[in-house]
This record gives sequence, C-alpha cells and structure tokens, in this order.
Amino acid sequence: MRVMRSKLLRYAPYTKAVAAHMEANNHCLVKREELSSRLTAEDLRAQIEIPQDGEWVEWNA
Repeated sequence: MRVMRSKLLRYAPYTKAVAAHMEANNHCLVKREELSSRLTAEDLRAQIEIPQDGEWVEWNA
C-alpha cells in the first residue's frame, strides 16, 4: 500500500476503500493475506475491504 493512501486513511478515519485487482501482474506480488496483516498492524484493516476474485462489495450509504 502506498504511503499516500495510508495517510489518507489516517487523516479521514471514516473513509472506506477496496483493494481491487489483486490478481493483476503489477499487484500479484502482494497476497491478500499479506495486505490484511499489514493493514491490521497499521490499525487500518477495518477501513479496507479485500474481496476475493469475483466477490462483490456493497455498502449502504
């Protein structure tokens, strides 16, 4: 996760994000489990959805 995105999530804790395209060639070096662990360590996991391939994410605004 890039620092800029991490800063945004810290600055605006009400913000939600989705980690998408995890299977893309430029992202495939980071596994979902690794991303989840890092987000948990940074206390940001609750703000990020990490769907499985083909999974839909829905939010009620």
